[in-house]
Formats: sequence, structure tokens, C-alpha cells
Amino acid sequence: MKIGIAQINTTTGDFEGNSRKILDAAKKLKDMGADFAVFPELALCGSIPKDKTKSENFLNENARAIEKTAREILLPAFVGFARRSGGAIGAFNSAAFIEGGKIKSVYDKCLLPNYGIFDEPRNFDLGGKAGVVEFKGKKIGITICEDIWSLDPQTSARYANVQSPADMLKDEHCDLVLNIASSLWSPENEAARFSLLKNLAKRLNAPVAFCNLVGGNDEFVCAGESAVISKGGEYCGMLKKFAEDFAVFDTENLAEREIEKPDRIADLYEALKMSLGDFVRKSGFKKVALGLSGGIDSALVATLACEALGAENVIGVSLPSKFSSGHSVKDAEDLAKNLGLSYGNISIAKIVAETEGALAKIFAGLPRDVTEENLQSRARGLILMAISNKLGAMVLATGNKSECAVGYCTLYGDTCGGFAPIADVYKTDVFRLARHANRFGEKIPENTIIKPPSAELRPNQKDSDSLPEYDVLDAILHAYIEENLPVSKIVEKGFERGVVEDVVRKFERCEYKRRQLPPAPRLTPSSFGAGRRVSLTGVKNYEFRQSF
Repeated sequence: MKIGIAQINTTTGDFEGNSRKILDAAKKLKDMGADFAVFPELALCGSIPKDKTKSENFLNENARAIEKTAREILLPAFVGFARRSGGAIGAFNSAAFIEGGKIKSVYDKCLLPNYGIFDEPRNFDLGGKAGVVEFKGKKIGITICEDIWSLDPQTSARYANVQSPADMLKDEHCDLVLNIASSLWSPENEAARFSLLKNLAKRLNAPVAFCNLVGGNDEFVCAGESAVISKGGEYCGMLKKFAEDFAVFDTENLAEREIEKPDRIADLYEALKMSLGDFVRKSGFKKVALGLSGGIDSALVATLACEALGAENVIGVSLPSKFSSGHSVKDAEDLAKNLGLSYGNISIAKIVAETEGALAKIFAGLPRDVTEENLQSRARGLILMAISNKLGAMVLATGNKSECAVGYCTLYGDTCGGFAPIADVYKTDVFRLARHANRFGEKIPENTIIKPPSAELRPNQKDSDSLPEYDVLDAILHAYIEENLPVSKIVEKGFERGVVEDVVRKFERCEYKRRQLPPAPRLTPSSFGAGRRVSLTGVKNYEFRQSF
């Protein structure tokens, strides 16, 4: 059999657009010699639909779209979609097998993840039987994404009371097994998935064709990397990362191929760029705006935005206060010239002075503190949001994970915006990504990369005045957030107890800030957006006084 894999980028709820992509891809794969086509999980309705599956209109549109797609498609195909069920939720996550203009059979996903960023039992009912299709005298087994994760030791315990689809297929003696997916990208998930697919092929003694979604949808980031694996567990070809791609594989002529070793920083850069571009476009925007401080965070976000959307669609604004250094303004100007984006310079000094004057009476007798510093950030947010309203440009927040973790950000100031591209990226990785951005020539000025980081909210301020050096801070945060280690275990790694306790205290007291951050691409298992479920009130690890 010649399998045509269509790794496409879909939009949730865009039935017409997604159907057109499916039809166009099927034609392309037919011309390439495929016997049938395979499309990702929920390709027709877009992944991930979340509570849209509770809408009658949404399910009706799914039904109409799959029937229309079946009539018009030029090639037999397996297509992911959502369909009405008679269960408690009212919808299945399904795969339709289409042949001869008709839906010949349907398979419903059996394992529904309910951990991390996933909450599928809220939106789908469980399927209950194996999916097997007879095609040209061959038996094809069908699985959908999580269905094969019961083979992974870390997730198998979640499905102890549910029969594994892989086990259901074992007695079917399939000639080929499909896994259609919208599997999330992270370096950890990538490695685990490679192992799973190899084990699946060996377990079922059959080649496996893996068709994964590509693209950014809200916080979800799917890299693609669709592949075919021989029954012996060897990778026999892989599609591109972070891009739509199409390929045909002949199951009678599979040969092992060397798979390129992942480059974490290069992949992270592409993931950020893709997710930024998709979020903006799929939200109905063409342009973005952001403040250019002359610092490395805004420089990286501006660079990603220009690559994702085109420099003509990026508005960068320098917003200096009386404390801003001359080199920071120049660094912002040099960045704008290097990137070719639209650039402006608007001083916030007068706005801040007027605001301080308006507050003088109520603040009389009180010393200056972080309150006055925060006025600067909020003045910048005010201007950027005005630009957004007037010019129709989505504001990008530029904070990184290290700062968001310890609350080194101002609510309704530098946290305002529609999307926060690097909010799940530690500061030490921001520096690595900046170097990667400059791999073909300087985009981000060298001075921006090498100078000590500073918010410049008071004279001669440096981030290190309030925080440990970022290599120390990030190591502590990684241990506490990603590894879930207690303070005592982090201290055993060689860090000073006082420093660890201070970082953890800062982290614990700032959950209210993180809850109000704009959406951000989820790139680590412990991102601060969707999937994080912690209380805002109650007893914390440390006593603290919240200052909103």
C-alpha cells in the first residue's frame, strides 16, 4: 500500500477552510501516487475544539462538513473530526474512513487524556472498540493520539481500568496501523513519542503510519514530525517540523533512515515563531505592536514577529522614561533598522509626571517605592493598547518565564497584551535564542545581548539588584517548578538556602499575577497557562502580603 500522509495546519471552527485543505491535500497525494490519504486528529473541525463540542451548531457543522468532504475528495482517506454521540457529553473524537464518496466506517477515540493541558473527558465521550478497516485486501488498524500512550509507563496507570486500543488490535493481525494525532511538542514529549511509536510497531508486528497536526492553536503547539515506522521499529521517513508537509510511503518498500538529531534551541525558536504567527492570524489580526526597551526580551519577540508575520506587519515603539539610558534607546533603534519594522519613539516622562501629580495628595507623606516604578510600565501599556485599538494591531507581551515566575513584572503594564510569546521560556534560553536569531547575521544588536539586564525603572537599576543571576535563578526555578523538588532538595544541589527560600517565596506569592498573563505557547510540562490548576487563596508555603 502507498500511504499518503497530509500534515496540515488547521483552524478551530473553520470547516470550510479545513475541508478545502483536506481536499487540496488529497489531490496532491493522489498525484504523488498514494492509494489513500491520512489526515490528523480533528483535522476537519480544528484541534483542539474544547467546549465547542457542547454546541449543537458545532456538531451539525461537523456532520455537514464530513459528508461534503466525502462527496468531493478524490482519494480514499482517513479524516479526523468530531461527531455526535449518544453519551453524557454528546460528542466523540473520531476518525472517518472515506471511500467512493461515502463514509464507510468510523472509529471513536478510546483513551481521553485528563492531565496537564488536556481535559478531553470534559469534551468527548469514550469510544469502546478497536478500529479496523479492510482496504484492498489489507487490514488497517486505527488509533487516535492518546490511544497509544497506554504503552508509556508514565501514562499507563491512568488507564488501568480501560482496555488499551493497542491490545485490542493485537489479535487483529493488522497489515498497517495508523495513529492520527494532535500531539503537543516539547523536547520531552518528542523523545517519548519516538519511543512509543517504535514500541507500537514491534508490539503489533506491523508498520505504523503516524500523522500529526502541525501549527499553533491557542497555547497548543504541534510540530508535525509525522512518520512511518517499519514493523521492526525502524523509522523509515519523517515529515518536516513546524511546517505543512506531504509524503507518500510504500509499505512494501520501507527502509530504515537516519533521523536528524533534535536541536533544542533551533526547535524552540521555530516553535515560538510558528505559534506566534498562527495565534495572530487565527485570531483575525494581521499586525502586532510591542514596546522596544532595548532589552533582550523585546528584541527576541520583535525578531520572532518579523519572521512570522513580515516586518511590514510589526510596529515597534520605544517608550523611554526619564530613567531610560541612551544606549537602550539606541539599541531599540538599531534593532528596528536591522529588522526593517515600523518604528516610533514616544516618551512617557510627561504621562508619568502628570500621574504622580494627580496622586500627590493621596500619597502625601509616603515614601517613593515600587508604586512609582510601576507607573512607568503602566504608562507604556496604556500607549501600546491605544495603538492596538486605533491601528488594529495585537499587542505582544514580552515577559519571559523567569520573570513571570517570581513576579518581576507589572500587572496592567508589561503584562498587557493579546499573546505572550516567550512566557514559557526561561531567561537563560532567551539569551541562547537571541544568539540563534543572529546565526546568519546580526538582527539583535550585540550590545542588547551582552549588557546586564535591567528594567530601568530607577537610576542604575539592574535585575540582579532584586534577583539572583539568571543562571542561578533559572536552575532553582527549574528544580522547583519542573522537577517539583522541595527547598531542602534544591539546597542539596549546592544553592544557598537563603537564596532558594527567597526565590520560592517570590514564586509562591505571585500566582495572582500569573493567572492574569496573556495566553502563551505551552513549551514545557509546567507552563503557567492552560493546564495549571492551583488556588489563588489559602495557605502558601510562606506567609506573604499580596500587593496588587
